[in-house]
Amino acid sequence: MRKRLYQAGMSSRDREMPNDGGSPWRAMSRARGTRMIRRLHDVLGGAEKDGAATPSRRTGGATRTARLESATIALAVSIAAAVLLAGGCGDGTGTATGKTIDAVNYFPLEMGRYWVYFNADGEFLTLSFSRSDTVVGFDVLVLTYTFARSPGEAEEVSPSYEAYYGLDADQGILLYGYKDYDFGESATFSPGILFAGNDMVLEEPVTTATAESGRLVTYVTTLVAQGIVETYFGTFQDAVDITIGPEEGEQPKHFLARDFGMVKFDWKGVRYQLYDYGRADGGSEE
Repeated sequence: MRKRLYQAGMSSRDREMPNDGGSPWRAMSRARGTRMIRRLHDVLGGAEKDGAATPSRRTGGATRTARLESATIALAVSIAAAVLLAGGCGDGTGTATGKTIDAVNYFPLEMGRYWVYFNADGEFLTLSFSRSDTVVGFDVLVLTYTFARSPGEAEEVSPSYEAYYGLDADQGILLYGYKDYDFGESATFSPGILFAGNDMVLEEPVTTATAESGRLVTYVTTLVAQGIVETYFGTFQDAVDITIGPEEGEQPKHFLARDFGMVKFDWKGVRYQLYDYGRADGGSEE
């Protein structure tokens, strides 16, 4: 069961708790910006020494030195700011707006698959494709959310939530509804809301006007970025970040890895990251 999905772009690493204080792409962009500032300072007459910037040669006067330093700082800040803004959702490999990705391949609909996640409060949440069903006339797989105090305990606890996913040959994976056992709420979507589509265009929102239990609502699905995502379980090199939610409301993030599924996601205002995965039938994950 511990076979890693290397074809999904994941590399193994030591089991250490990551700092989940922000976006991995944003952190990478900050690092690139810092390196850019240091390089510019070297080129324009400065050198790094003992963590501080010091002139590499004399310029012939305090005024000239001040002007050089001002020009260096201004240029460095401008370029670094551009890097941070333009690269905030990049993966360091030239991912650009307009790129097309088959996101449908990042969320396998397979009976028996399960994933175990945890949050900052130490709560464990298991997501599993537990059964098939029919919702608003479409065949779906039911993704069950079950909390537990420790890994492996989820099977003994009643589910908290269910989401209903189906595969549409033309569009991709659609969400047809949900049931929240904790709050006694449920809804169906007709037509289904796009979750992970065929040929999704990077940073191009897809809107779905749907009847949510009879009430007309517009949902927005956006492939925000593609890049590296770190989790407790491991590092995924080519994950995608997809946001989904009402047009006039919160649009939570879902980080998906190719041929693997969700590795990190936001649910009810809480961030969850991958701890473990497997199959209920004990089958191979190759």
